Amino acid sequence: MAIQSPGAVDYHLTNQVGNLSFNPLAPCSLVVWISGVLSTGATNSQIGTYNTYTSGGTAVQMGVRNAAGRFVVWTWGAGVLVDTQSASGGLLVTIPDNVWTHYAYTFDGTYHNLYVNGVLINQVNNSTGVSVTTGVATYSPQLAGTITAVFINGYPTGGANETGTFSFSDISHFNRTLSAAEVLTMYSCGGPKDGIIYSEVSSYFCNEGNVGATVTSVVDESGGGNILTPYGTATGVNFTYVTDVSSGDTRPPL
Repeated sequence: MAIQSPGAVDYHLTNQVGNLSFNPLAPCSLVVWISGVLSTGATNSQIGTYNTYTSGGTAVQMGVRNAAGRFVVWTWGAGVLVDTQSASGGLLVTIPDNVWTHYAYTFDGTYHNLYVNGVLINQVNNSTGVSVTTGVATYSPQLAGTITAVFINGYPTGGANETGTFSFSDISHFNRTLSAAEVLTMYSCGGPKDGIIYSEVSSYFCNEGNVGATVTSVVDESGGGNILTPYGTATGVNFTYVTDVSSGDTRPPL
């Protein structure tokens, strides 16, 4: 299964309990399948990890930001760590709207890496802010701090800002750098069948309900107890279960 967000409202999924704790300046990885709209360029912080679920300080945020078709990984305060933008301002990869796409962000202590559908798209030096791939020198360094919270659809303290409609499945966080071969394996498996769990600090298969059911909690498959539950002020809206990448007819070819 997968989960669809409720749209541009103050309503999120986050872990208010659990043992999640990692240093974003140390080796780490964040992997997820997302289906959404990139072509409008509207900023949407889709999947993120933060200092706490009520504060920022530091972050690894993934989503669409400021330009049509541009997928971005950024830190707290909007500093871009790595993205899919080319040196000319175009795109290094075209990502179609509303098609399940596999994203993997890895950091080895020096380089921020962004993979799309198993392929390394861009690599940025954290210290210099220079892309090894494109030569663009406008990237920001990661901020110091401790990550303890997953936050989906927007960001802590943001209310309805940077929220939107999209679907997601199979989120995994690691306190190590996944190799290129591991990322490709995760993409090729098309769902939670890759068996890659070493140093996994949180993991969500999103399999708790049937299509159309309301999401009340999402189990952390890593065993860390980082259960996701709804959080926010919006009423009359819900996260709901939808068809996921492994059974949908828009799954990328293997």
